[in-house]
Amino acid sequence: MLREYYRRIVPIYYRATREGNMFSEKLHSNLQLRIFAAFPRRPKFENIASTVVCGKINESIMQFADAARSYGIPTIFCLPIVRSLRDITSDCRCVFLNVSQYVSGDIYFRVRDKGELVDVECEQNACVTPIDSAAVVAIAQKGQVLSWHDAILNLNALRNSNTRHHSSFWMSQYKPVYLLLLQ
Repeated sequence: MLREYYRRIVPIYYRATREGNMFSEKLHSNLQLRIFAAFPRRPKFENIASTVVCGKINESIMQFADAARSYGIPTIFCLPIVRSLRDITSDCRCVFLNVSQYVSGDIYFRVRDKGELVDVECEQNACVTPIDSAAVVAIAQKGQVLSWHDAILNLNALRNSNTRHHSSFWMSQYKPVYLLLLQ
C-alpha cells in the first residue's frame, strides 16, 4: 500500500551502533525520508475453533507512540489475521489499528477473522479504530520529512526518552519496526 507513494521502503529495527553510527551518517547524508513506526501484535485465539482473533496493545507501546508523535514519527499497530505460522505470508490479511490518544493501562481487543473490530476493553475510553490502507498511507504521510542526520537525532532522542518503557533487567521489550520511507 505504501509502495505507490514512496520509491523505497526500508524496514529496520533501529540500532544506534548500526544505522546511527558515523559511517552510516556519511553514507546516507543525502537522503530525505519519513519514519513510520509499526508494532506488529501477535494474534491469540480463545480456542482452536474460534473465528475471533484477540490482541493486546500494551500501555508501554502507547507511551512510545505518544512520545514518537512529538518527534514526527507516526505509529500504528497491526495484527495479522492468521491461525498458524503456516498462514503468515508477505500478503496475509492484517488489521491495522490506530490509537489516537494515550490511555493508561493495556488495551485488549477482539477482531473477527474477516477483520471487523468486535470489541475493545481498556480502563479508559480509548480511541482505537481499525483503519484501511488509505488511512495507513495518510498516517504515514503525517511524518516529518527529515534528513538522515535529523532522523537519527530523533530516533536517538526517542530511544533515550523511552528507555524505562522498553527495557528490563533481562532484555529489551517491544521495539517497533521502523519503516524508512525514502523520498
